[in-house]
Amino acid sequence: MFVPSGIRWHTRRVLATDVFRHRFGHDPDGVWAAPGRVNLIGEHTDYNDGFVLPFALPQRTSTAARRVDGFQWTVWAESQDETVTFSDDALTPGELTGWSGYVAGVVWALREAGAEVGGADLSIIRRPGGSRPFVVGGTRVQCPRRAR
Repeated sequence: MFVPSGIRWHTRRVLATDVFRHRFGHDPDGVWAAPGRVNLIGEHTDYNDGFVLPFALPQRTSTAARRVDGFQWTVWAESQDETVTFSDDALTPGELTGWSGYVAGVVWALREAGAEVGGADLSIIRRPGGSRPFVVGGTRVQCPRRAR
């Protein structure tokens, strides 16, 4: 069944909000999504006078977020089914390893660039769009995929 993109985004936003509410006990300030990306002909050639063909993939990652007082970040990743909490002390390159290092690295880079970045609660999901069902608060959710 084909699902129009507006409905797919609505479904993602509702699901991301429900997951966030279940994990953190309150609504997020917002939900953002981005497609996956592939560079067909290598990396780092586009700014070295080479050719590159980047394109978006249908898989998406959605993040629901809410600002919190202080300088602590609590991040739950659906792909790892793990929650990591870190504070200013962990914003040193190499301090956090694995997937949470990417999140801490963004906070670190923004601060290095002079941005004022406060704490936040984040939930990162890759559903819908996958073939596995997703469970939110004991409720099984399976989102339709486009027919091939």
